[in-house]
Amino acid sequence: MNTQNNGNLGRTLKNDIKSGGHYKTLKKELHGINEFFLNSDKQLRLNGMNRFKRFFVRLWWVFKEMILRLTPFRRIIFVLGILFLFSSGLSITIGSNVKINQTDRGFIGGVLITFVLILELKDKLIAREELLAGKRIQESLMPEVSPAVDGWDLWLFTKPANEVCGDLIDFIDVDMERKAVVIADVAGKGLNAALITAKLQASIRALINDYGLVDLTSKINRIFHKENLREMFASMLIAEFNSGSGKIKYINAGHIPPCIIGRDEITCLGKGDTALGLLKDFSYNLNEIELSAGEMLFVYSDGATDTRNSKGEFLEPERLKSILYNCRGRSALTSGEYILSEIEKFKGEAYSSDDLSLVLLRKN
Repeated sequence: MNTQNNGNLGRTLKNDIKSGGHYKTLKKELHGINEFFLNSDKQLRLNGMNRFKRFFVRLWWVFKEMILRLTPFRRIIFVLGILFLFSSGLSITIGSNVKINQTDRGFIGGVLITFVLILELKDKLIAREELLAGKRIQESLMPEVSPAVDGWDLWLFTKPANEVCGDLIDFIDVDMERKAVVIADVAGKGLNAALITAKLQASIRALINDYGLVDLTSKINRIFHKENLREMFASMLIAEFNSGSGKIKYINAGHIPPCIIGRDEITCLGKGDTALGLLKDFSYNLNEIELSAGEMLFVYSDGATDTRNSKGEFLEPERLKSILYNCRGRSALTSGEYILSEIEKFKGEAYSSDDLSLVLLRKN
């Protein structure tokens, strides 16, 4: 609940009007409505219509989807409110003595629609409070943005598409020698993915001291397969390194291949093994690379390449690769901030469609 204006409605509305940027906000909200209520097939069909027809068809489809997603009781009340609000030239009589005129019908319709709006808002605020509590817990489990490791420059970032995140970013100081970073992407987003992400993080932290990377990943995979919902799976890349050299050992369990930002070129590494949870028993392959001074390993979730602008265009790997090319010679922090700014510039006013996570490891 917003208490910054101490419950003064007039002052709050005045500040809202003065805040500006309402046209851009309107465009963003309309885009969000379109993304939420209309599937890709309907959006494709809309693109083939002229502007006049598209406006009314979109309005009807959104209106219908909105009504269908209400509970039965609220759906009845809402439809009655619409009928009362827009029934003109009709005389409605209740019993033998009570007649409802047009003005009264409009008032009753407005009250019924407002009643449904209040109920929906109540549910949303309750859910939002619960999600914000979950978000605070997730943030408390997040590692530092730039963990200090001798000989290395690190930068870690994650941002949820909604309130809670289905991506996992973690830095684990295993012992005096072994350091590990983890990036994982649970299928889907929202609360379901966030709960699985928390379980995945807890499992990795509990087992990493007792197992090497291959055995650890196999163990995590078996746990994930045994206890997870069958329609859920997760990609994961876990990397281990130390301060004494530029060697990085890693296992890629179905994650997007990472890239090496070298002095002259960008090199994307090979495809990984199967994702966690898909096969009960799988033997994962240990990979090893060695970075020279100034080279940087870039690992990311598909929230980067799946970023869409207001035209529905994806950022895609080739565009991301051209962004990485401009990171040569930069620190991990300035590279990360530059990549984020370019992604945001491309996205513009569009909503985030997926969680976004980035990891940069630069050898000093």
